[in-house]
Amino acid sequence: QDEGRIRAAEVQPGGGGMLPSSTVLPPRMRAEVDAHRLKERVKQPTESQGRANLFGTRAQEADAILTALEKNISVGGLAAKQAIQDIPVIGGPMGVAGNAMLSNEQQKVEQAQRNFVNAVLRIESGAVISPSEFENAKRQYFPQPGDGDAVIEQKRQNRQTAIQGLNAMASPNPQQRQQYVPAGTTMDI
Repeated sequence: QDEGRIRAAEVQPGGGGMLPSSTVLPPRMRAEVDAHRLKERVKQPTESQGRANLFGTRAQEADAILTALEKNISVGGLAAKQAIQDIPVIGGPMGVAGNAMLSNEQQKVEQAQRNFVNAVLRIESGAVISPSEFENAKRQYFPQPGDGDAVIEQKRQNRQTAIQGLNAMASPNPQQRQQYVPAGTTMDI
């Protein structure tokens, strides 16, 4: 009976606090208490926290690719390809041809930019991202032709701020954040 009171005092909210470390419980009861403590400490994320975790991880992965490759690519080449593919009527096929002319690094950067923008804008609106919103976000977060070093650094910091915001939305407690990594995923830069 005393063991039952000890268990209730330790496990139930407002039940009298924690047991002193010198308290000895039977192994089965100790296992139940430990399982309860773990469950209380590691709460399952809400749906919005789970979405923020997924989008935050996507943004982090995209930023890692962008940072690793930013010195090796021509933003002018990416801008030219975008301009070609935006030409009415013939832009679609021209965009495919323009993509084939980009280096592997430029293609990776373009994909990372899409991944980052989709992650940030999707969590903000939850809706389909319009072409004008997408283009505005690209100008906000990524180097454009003619950007100076200070502006490029400002855009890099802007990406970090967005990632930090997504991480904070995922969980205010960093120890409870889990990085979402789909099965079979590798980071090949």
